[in-house]
Amino acid sequence: MCAQRSEAVELTADADGVRAFYHAEVAKHGYTHRGLGFNNRESQLHRFDVLRSVGDLHRARVLDVGAGLGDFVRYLWARGVVPDYTGLELCEHLVAEARRRHQGPGPARFLAGDILTADLSGPYDYVIASGIFGLETPSAAGRIIPTLTRLYELCRRAVAVNFLSARASRKAPQRLYVEPLEALARALTLTPTVTLRHDYLPNDFTLFLYREPRWTELDSEHQGGQ
Repeated sequence: MCAQRSEAVELTADADGVRAFYHAEVAKHGYTHRGLGFNNRESQLHRFDVLRSVGDLHRARVLDVGAGLGDFVRYLWARGVVPDYTGLELCEHLVAEARRRHQGPGPARFLAGDILTADLSGPYDYVIASGIFGLETPSAAGRIIPTLTRLYELCRRAVAVNFLSARASRKAPQRLYVEPLEALARALTLTPTVTLRHDYLPNDFTLFLYREPRWTELDSEHQGGQ
C-alpha cells in the first residue's frame, strides 16, 4: 500500500510540472495554439480530423481529456457536429479561459482536474485525448498505462488518443516520443478491437480503442468462422 501511495504522489507531482510548463507557454505566446504547444494551427486540425473519425460524435456524450481552450468542441461545432461535451483540463487558467470563450450551439462543460484522480460522471460514449502525452516530465512515461486504462474505463463506445511517435525522423526537446507498437500492445490488453493510425503526420500516431468488436455484428451471418 505504501508503494502504491508513493507512485500516486509521483504521478500527481508530474501533473504539477505540466501545469508549470503551460503557464510559461501561455505567458510567452498567449492563449493561442502555440501557447498550447502546437507549432501551427494546421497540425492541430490534422489531429482533430483523425480524432473525429472515431465515430459519430453528433449528440453523443463526449469527454475531451486535455481540452485546453476547448478548441476541439469548437472544431466540431464548425462542422455541424454538436455533442454533449465535457472538457477536462489540468491547468486551471486554461479552464477559466475556455469557459470565458464558450459560445456554441450545444452543451459544453469545462472541468479542472487530472484524469487519474478526477471524479467524473461517466461513462461517456466517446473519450478523446489529444496531446496529453506530449510533454517529457519525470513520470510522463509512467502515466501512459494508468491513463490509457482510465480512458477506456470511462468510455461506452470508444477512445481516441494520440501520441508523438518514436518513429519520427525529427524530434523536439522536452517532448515525449512513444513507440507505437508498445502503445498498441497495451491497448490490446484492454480490448481486442484497436486501430492504429500512423499515416497523417510525420511525427504522430493515434490509437482507437473500441468497446464492441465489429465482428459481433456479423456473428449471425458468419457462424463457425466462415
